[in-house]
Amino acid sequence: MAIRLPARALQRPRTVIAGPAALALILAFDPAHLVAYRDSRCTLAIGFGHHGAVYTGQRITQREAEILLRGDLRAAGAAVTRLVSAPLTQHQFDSLASFIYNVGAGSFARSNVRKRLNARDYAGAAEAILLWTRAGNRRGALRARRMAEYQLFTRRE
Repeated sequence: MAIRLPARALQRPRTVIAGPAALALILAFDPAHLVAYRDSRCTLAIGFGHHGAVYTGQRITQREAEILLRGDLRAAGAAVTRLVSAPLTQHQFDSLASFIYNVGAGSFARSNVRKRLNARDYAGAAEAILLWTRAGNRRGALRARRMAEYQLFTRRE
């Protein structure tokens, strides 16, 4: 008796690591904060936007900020792999890893970006990325970041 793999396993490459483009994109828009701060949602963060076990007055080194960033980027890449069923190019994967790093896996899971992408509507998913421009109460605050993610997502190479 032959073992049959699910059709999904045959259709989807399993990229699990965000590439240098994702890291570069995040570094372009998230400066290092070596002292804990409140982000646009008034949540404590540190480093390049790391949330988690952060406390008021906490201080870290640049090296520690980079370590936190790499761990958070790995988690964002894992979320892409877990939540996206459509095949992706490395550029698309990197764009989505940056997007998830910024908005969170839960928000991405409920987003039209994910819904359109899993329906293999790549153009629609790319356009949906551009709609996520609000940071806290500031409309349009993330416009440049989303345009960079859109451009990476739609890059042909």
